[in-house]
Order: sequence, then C-alpha cells, then structure tokens
Amino acid sequence: MAKKTTDSAGKASKDVSAMAFSQQPDKHVNIDALPPVIAIFGDEPFLRLESIQALKRLFKSSQDEDSGITVYSNATPEFSVVKQELTTISMFGAQSRLVIVEQADDFVEKNREKIENLIKQPEGSGSLVLELKTLAANTRLYKLIAEQGLLINCKAMSTETLAGWLVKRAAVYKAEIQRDAAETLVDKIGDSMGALDQELLKLSTYANGKPITVQMVDKVSGTWRSQTAWEMLDSALAGLTDSAMMYLDSLLAAGEVPIVILAQLASNLRRLAMANRVFLDARANGRNISINEALRQIGIDKPYFLKKSQSQIERLGIHRASQLLDWMTELDFALKGDSRLDARLLLEQFLMRLSRNS
Repeated sequence: MAKKTTDSAGKASKDVSAMAFSQQPDKHVNIDALPPVIAIFGDEPFLRLESIQALKRLFKSSQDEDSGITVYSNATPEFSVVKQELTTISMFGAQSRLVIVEQADDFVEKNREKIENLIKQPEGSGSLVLELKTLAANTRLYKLIAEQGLLINCKAMSTETLAGWLVKRAAVYKAEIQRDAAETLVDKIGDSMGALDQELLKLSTYANGKPITVQMVDKVSGTWRSQTAWEMLDSALAGLTDSAMMYLDSLLAAGEVPIVILAQLASNLRRLAMANRVFLDARANGRNISINEALRQIGIDKPYFLKKSQSQIERLGIHRASQLLDWMTELDFALKGDSRLDARLLLEQFLMRLSRNS
C-alpha cells in the first residue's frame, strides 16, 4: 500500500510532490502491497511522465521478469477490461500488476463510481494508475485515493524555482550547469519543463564534460540557428536532401561550429530512438503497440509532433531507427578528431544517411 508522508509540521500529507516521488519512489510505495489506485495528476506533462517512469522502474526492480505492466495510452479502455487486467495473475511472471491508463480524464468521468468502489473493495493485488490533468481536491474520488491509495501531484513549477531544478537535473546527463546559465536558459526557453530538459540535454552534449555557462546557452539555445538546425533535420528525415544541405550551408556560413550542429540535432534524434526502442521492447514482450503509442510513452503527446515523429520513424524504418544512437556517436567521435575528413563532408554524409529511404 502507499506509505504515509508528512509535511514540515509533521502532519500527514494528502499527496506527494512528483519531484519527491520521482527521486525516491520506494519511500512512498510499498511494492509488495500496492495501493488499489494511484493518481498522477497536474498540469505539467513532464512531471507526469517522470512519475510514471519512476513507478515502472520501481515495479520492474521487484520482478524476476519484465512483466506485469499494462499501459493504455491512446484510447479510453472499457472498465471491465481494466478490471480484468487488475485481477489477472500470471502463472510464471509477476504476481502483482500495474494497469496504467494515460490521459485518463475521460476514463474517470465515465467510470468514477466504479473506481470509487474499486478503492473501497480492492480485487486482486493490482494497482490502477490514472494519469490525469486535473483531480479536484473536493471530490469523493480524491478523498478516497488520499485515504486508501496514493496521490502524486504534478503541479507546474514556478519560473523562480526552475533554475534550481535545472542545476539538479543536469546530473542526469552527467553535466553541470552554472546557476546564472540556468536562469538564462529559463529566460530564453520559458517554463515548459519538457522543452527545458531537451535544451539541457543538447547543452550537455555540447559542453562535453565542462560546466555549462551563460555563453554556451547564448550560443546553442533558443536562437535562429537552433531553428535552422531543426528545419535541416526535418528536411533530411523527409528525404529532402537538397533542402537539408541548403540549411547546412547557411549554418556553416554563419560560423556555426560543426559539433554544435550535432548537439542541436541530438535531442530530437534521441527521442526518435527512444520511441523506437519502446516499440521494439513491447513487441519482444508480446504486446502490439503502435509507433504513435510508443511516442506517447516517452512524452510526445501534441498532435503535430506526434504525426511528424511517427512519419519520421516510419520513413527511417525500424532497423535504421535502431541505429540512430550509433550513428550520432560515430559522428561525434569523427568531428572530435577520429576522422581526417572535413567536418562539412562528415555532416553532409550524416544528412544523406538520414535522407535515404529505409
């Protein structure tokens, strides 16, 4: 069941912050006695995704096999189907289950009373995980989950606290960002934690072990050069080689450093590689999910980016998409001295590799 948490005054708190849960999920959930319902709610998509991933990792760490997790990500399931999943026990795999309903606001509206009854009278050892944009504190469902389940609050952070979060977050990428650089990044990018995280990943690649400075942020993030690099990548992944080369020419003519160009491409290509990996892992475990579902699982949920990213993976093909990380590593080493070829030629070869049909 969910473990009790306390606030600074020593009183039992009704919810746990997403940041606290993601850092130490085992402090808030007893994986051997799961709560009947876990609600992951709030207006920051990045924190909701981080909380789901932390819960999955905790659950998988207690299992002999990578099993026992069912995810509904792009459709509202029937409650009867969800209930059956919760009570099904594998003969050879996990003895408890996580059933995750992503974007579950409609699911809750249609099944509120049934979910309340599930909390009052749990069946089996499974836990229903609901990812929600909102969950009002004055509802009976909220109060029941507070008493018998777990509430994970994914409220967006204030602009004033985001810089401090970036300083800590940099450790995930084995990097260090100076406080004034983090504040500059927030000024440039805004308060979207997902967008800030992508920029931090890009800066970490560019910094290559050095502390990220204000000068690096000014050079790499939020500029017309970043936009041009993204348009170059989109062109290459769409098979528009001539257009991609034109964008590359404009970047190099403006004095952009080749390794910075790669850093600007890295975050988008890593997301495609991650989604492809999720797709292949699901298929290997006997679950048929779509590329669209895989993209949602890594946090790409806006229709425009979903459609574009799905098209890019499909054009690359599953086999070539699996090689993206290797291709980037190869180019990174080549640009840093492992190759005698001119940097422009190396970048052109990379774009042509992306442009080819699968």
